[in-house]
Amino acid sequence: MAVLILTAFFSVKAWAQQPAPVSKEEKEIARLQLKLTEDRDKLSQLYQDKDKQETARDKKQTDALSAADKNAEMAKKLSNDSGNKSKAKKAKKSAKKAESKAKSARKADSRVKQTEKKIRKLEKSIPKDEAKLKKLQAKVG
Repeated sequence: MAVLILTAFFSVKAWAQQPAPVSKEEKEIARLQLKLTEDRDKLSQLYQDKDKQETARDKKQTDALSAADKNAEMAKKLSNDSGNKSKAKKAKKSAKKAESKAKSARKADSRVKQTEKKIRKLEKSIPKDEAKLKKLQAKVG
């Protein structure tokens, strides 16, 4: 008998703890709040990434310019003594290095631009989602 009473008690308690049905609007509000939180965190991370990428881009551009200057210097030395195989080899090596550095700088610039594009996209979507959320909260609230 005691077991039957305890079973009935726990069944009633478990039934009472079940959440009330959630409306479609409330689910949408929760989804939008989560999305906004994630988007704001992502935006913050993108700003940090952009700062790091800009620093890296600036360094790579400086490296590319110095490699190009060195390449021009080696080409000038080679033009003064075009028969010297050693200078020709150094000039070729310098040209390859300048080409590589320039490519690296272009890639770094491309990464910064992609990050800026993602930032613009998030900066556009966050206010839209906030407006949707506000409208839904007014409807439910």
